[in-house]
Amino acid sequence: MKIIKLNSLNEFQFQELFKIWNAEYPEILNYKNLEDFKVYLHNLIQPNHYLVINQEDQIFGWYFDFERENQRWFGIILSSKLHGRGLGRRLLEIGKKTQKELCGWVINEEKYLKSDGSLYKSPLGFYQKNDFGIDDRVALETEKFKAIKISWKSSLADKLQ
Repeated sequence: MKIIKLNSLNEFQFQELFKIWNAEYPEILNYKNLEDFKVYLHNLIQPNHYLVINQEDQIFGWYFDFERENQRWFGIILSSKLHGRGLGRRLLEIGKKTQKELCGWVINEEKYLKSDGSLYKSPLGFYQKNDFGIDDRVALETEKFKAIKISWKSSLADKLQ
């Protein structure tokens, strides 16, 4: 497996990321069709994409970050086949090396199902082990799900201000 950086995605990559998104995130977050997924991605401001691929260019993981409300937000999706191999940590390290802060939404309840019917395991513990804090003042609540905001800030960023 290798990790490649892209500033834009081609049609094959859109299709593969659509599949991995719908397979690994809770079903309530699934996109019904590829076009809606593309609209979401095209609306991201200043995105960076890092793909975990094999020798046949199949995508098994994805880290992306983007600008939102003067903060750098991110998302990670990793095939459950590759959990526990350090790839998620490697993707986070890329984000930490290239950004001074990272913010994200994390579903912290383990009551949601994935599209295959299996239980979605919250990644909150993973992020806490990787120096992310929980922002208790900010939560995302919709009719479908609840999420909490996590964030990380470089200690170097504090020194530069």
